[in-house]
Amino acid sequence: MKNKIIDFFKGFGIGISNLIPGFSGGTAAVILGVYDRFVTMFADLVSNFKETFKNCWSLLLGMVIGAAVGIFGITKLIGIFPVQTAFFITGLVIASYPGVINAIKQSGKITVVSIICFIFFAALIVILPFLNQNIDNEAFAWYVPLILLFLGALCAAAMVVPGLSGALILMIFGYFFYVMAHITNLVKGLITFTFDGYWISLISIFAFGVGIIIGLVLISKFLKKALAKWPTTVYMSILGILFASPFAIFWLIYNDADYLPKIQEAGVLGYIIAVVLFFVGIFLVYVLPKLLEKNNKAVEGEENN
Repeated sequence: MKNKIIDFFKGFGIGISNLIPGFSGGTAAVILGVYDRFVTMFADLVSNFKETFKNCWSLLLGMVIGAAVGIFGITKLIGIFPVQTAFFITGLVIASYPGVINAIKQSGKITVVSIICFIFFAALIVILPFLNQNIDNEAFAWYVPLILLFLGALCAAAMVVPGLSGALILMIFGYFFYVMAHITNLVKGLITFTFDGYWISLISIFAFGVGIIIGLVLISKFLKKALAKWPTTVYMSILGILFASPFAIFWLIYNDADYLPKIQEAGVLGYIIAVVLFFVGIFLVYVLPKLLEKNNKAVEGEENN
């Protein structure tokens, strides 16, 4: 039971991280030491549902609840404190570099192909934000569900690939606020029994959800095989994404008109707090786990003596 509770909180962290632009469930899984298991879980969910669900139900439950909290929490936090949130997220991302670098060292020799993949994915994350165009939350046409289906699959890939969040994908393509608004509308409709424009939200989120399911299964299967055959190339690609993510985070936040007033109001104190939160992010991801590991080893040593 203890392991299930731990799995729940790990899943919660993975779920909530998918709503943070520039961060991802994959990054959280790497940090929490469950990345291989995380990928395998989705890869085997359809082909071996009963056994996979039995072993991972608490992790999945934590992810669902974490995602729900993230929708109404993290998105509001970014809107109210964009500067501080951007610095904190950047600290989290940068602190994950050593873990991925260590995985690269353990996976084998760095090849020309892996270096090319690193450059390609880093460049991709830098270029994509320039293509960002936000869609009106009230806009709806026959092709919107098809776009959301495609974006859902991409977001699913982002959940699995460290450093590339579903929120970042939606921001890049201009559908972040659209999807968040319609998820909020669905929840409010169920709570208050007001269903104005409900069918638009229902169709939009259904298409997005189907895309996520398809993407999770297909991308996870691919990554499971890729990690077994080309681990160095996969981790070098991940490092490229992580390396460029801070640029994407700051570009998307500082070039969004909705965040501009709050950024201008931040002032010197706001940036001091932001820098402090940057180092808090590094501490939580890099320093704290090392301290806990050291403490656990000390306790085990005393017990053995």
